[in-house]
Amino acid sequence: MFEVDGKHYELKYKIKTIEQIETVLKESLVATMRKTEGILSISTLKVCFGFALFNSEGNKVSPQQGMEIAERLIEEDYMKLNQAVVTTIDRDCPFLFQAN
Repeated sequence: MFEVDGKHYELKYKIKTIEQIETVLKESLVATMRKTEGILSISTLKVCFGFALFNSEGNKVSPQQGMEIAERLIEEDYMKLNQAVVTTIDRDCPFLFQAN
């Protein structure tokens, strides 16, 4: 959960969200994460965060607004946000990282 300007947000990933992210990135998210060993570029992190952000009422935030919030959080603590995104993707979509 994230708090920005007194508002609470959370990340939620599902296949459709991953597809939207991959369309923007023009690359498989799993391939990106493996190449970078889970340390996402700022632009990739903003996209991954922006497309998966929901407000406390459970409504999806627009990707543009989500990426703006991501930018603020990146400036506060890039690695903390990166870890939160990667951990949440793994939690919500464990099938992406199965070895067998």
